[in-house]
Amino acid sequence: MLAERGVELVRLPIGDWTLRQYGPYTKCMDGAEERIDWALEHFARVGIKVLLDVHAVRGSQNGFDNSGMQNKKAWIDETHFVHW
Repeated sequence: MLAERGVELVRLPIGDWTLRQYGPYTKCMDGAEERIDWALEHFARVGIKVLLDVHAVRGSQNGFDNSGMQNKKAWIDETHFVHW
């Protein structure tokens, strides 16, 4: 259905804990590898490319909570902080 509408690319976000589970994510992603394989095969069959977005990698660069880092802000004064 997506290919019929002209979609050429989809983004598939995958948490860094998805394939190698750790911490609080242990056991919550059971079966994810098979579902990812299914999606990749399905999209390949219908001619849609897939952008694998390894999301929220621990220690990543931007410091936002969606990058795997939280609470890493340095307050300059009462109203300003540095987060990059």
